Amino acid sequence: TCACVEYYGAALDALVKNVRIMCIHGKMKHKRNKIFIEFRQLQSGILVCTDVMARGIDIPEVDWVLQYDPANNASAFVHRCGRTARIGHRGSALVFLLPMEMAYVNFLSINQKCPMEEMKLLKDPADVLPKLKRLAVSDRAIFEKGMKAFVSFIQSYAKHDCSLIFRLK
Repeated sequence: TCACVEYYGAALDALVKNVRIMCIHGKMKHKRNKIFIEFRQLQSGILVCTDVMARGIDIPEVDWVLQYDPANNASAFVHRCGRTARIGHRGSALVFLLPMEMAYVNFLSINQKCPMEEMKLLKDPADVLPKLKRLAVSDRAIFEKGMKAFVSFIQSYAKHDCSLIFRLK
């Protein structure tokens, strides 16, 4: 969601040093093109975006597409992944899933014939949680962005096309 992009971008900017973090979402009508052009000129960086960037956009040499929240349908998942490995370049895509969401992998392999493999975490994701909590306590803007992101994520998750897999309960 747009709110999630705002939060993830701000959190990454505070936590990840020496990497340019840029954000694009659907509510940035006028700034979106300027940010996109600026990002394309970077040697390296992280672009946090909504599905507004999933189709018809070409950014050369994208190494990774990370999907924090699962695409609303199988076709959107494929289009997100399609931002990498363009014009003969290699690329990878990663989707973060909870254990209760693993049926999505089977769904994608049947529906879209997507070859997928599990990637083991090198670190416990809980390691970053204390840093995020400290950040939210010390920075009111990050706290508010986090609250908005949480609400919008829950609303989006509740309306997911694959509601048999992505359940709130």
